[in-house]
Amino acid sequence: MAAVPDAAFAAIPAGGPVVPGFGEALLAEYAPAQAEVVRRVMAAFAGRGPA
Repeated sequence: MAAVPDAAFAAIPAGGPVVPGFGEALLAEYAPAQAEVVRRVMAAFAGRGPA
């Protein structure tokens, strides 16, 4: 997360559309432990979105 520049977060629209099923489809091929790491990174990324 520290390596992601602030400009990348500024490009995320506030309240942007959420695609149902995207997370499940993205994680379907990962092993359970890998999927959990990706979930945590995605949650941290979303939490750092536009202020």
